[in-house]
Amino acid sequence: MNAHEHGSPENGNGAAAKPDAAGENPAHPAETLGAAQSLDESRADAPEIEPARLNLIPYLASPQAGATGLGMTRWLSGVAAGLALIAAVTAVGLYDHARQAGLLAGKAQESADLAQSVKSLKERLDAVEATRSRDESADFRKIAAEIKGQRDAAHDLSGALTQLTARVDRVDHDQNARLDKLADRIDHDASARMADLAARIDKLEKRPVAVAAAAAPPPAPTPTPAPKPAAALSPTPAPAAKPETLVSNETTGSIDKSHQTLRNYWLLDVQGNYALVGGRDGPQQVTAGDFLPGAGRVLRIERHGRDWVLVTSGGQIASNDPPRF
Repeated sequence: MNAHEHGSPENGNGAAAKPDAAGENPAHPAETLGAAQSLDESRADAPEIEPARLNLIPYLASPQAGATGLGMTRWLSGVAAGLALIAAVTAVGLYDHARQAGLLAGKAQESADLAQSVKSLKERLDAVEATRSRDESADFRKIAAEIKGQRDAAHDLSGALTQLTARVDRVDHDQNARLDKLADRIDHDASARMADLAARIDKLEKRPVAVAAAAAPPPAPTPTPAPKPAAALSPTPAPAAKPETLVSNETTGSIDKSHQTLRNYWLLDVQGNYALVGGRDGPQQVTAGDFLPGAGRVLRIERHGRDWVLVTSGGQIASNDPPRF
């Protein structure tokens, strides 16, 4: 078995190979790691991190020792590069974390400001709603008061109208009763007066009025011839006594008005016992016994020649043209 198989390198004399005393010892791995960490910490805020370059002092060694040192150097270089990469990633992560923290802080501030604005807006809206509610409530109360006032006024007006209607009905009833009484009284009085007047007229028409005829005037004296001597004197007759006028001493009442013509009426037509009389109030059909205002009671219908005459207690109504009023 050779020396390589036992894993212990030896020189040609069978002794272990040692480094040359004239050459410098290589750097300790702890020192190299501390330098790398200090370099990483000094460059943590740099945007780019370059891995540390290790300058190893070459030394002369046996081939096996050189192989072992080269492996250690490569291992240390890998460790340093890994640590540098970890430091760079950590620095980037810290930077991103700080930036994210700043962004989150900004977002949080914006959210707080937005929440404050929303809260202020909500308070303003609540105030507006409260004011609007108070105004609407006041308007509603005002409208309700007006409606109540109008209802009370309508009720009062209805009551006043009811009272007024009752009073008007009562006055109308009283007035109608008075008018009925007055009409009955007027009719009764007029009927009584007309009956009395007709009775007096009938009495006057039936009562004979004795009118003495005026005596005839005495005849004028005739001239007598001279008396003849041979003739005998005859006695002259005495003048006739003047007859006395016969005047009735009976009271005849008022002068008969049946012969005066009435101007307010005119006779239009006669049919049997009925006459059609015109006047201011229009034509009227009358017969004996009827009453005409202003003309009296109708007595009879007479025919004078070719004309008809309506005789009333107040005068005559002839067939004349209607007068102009």
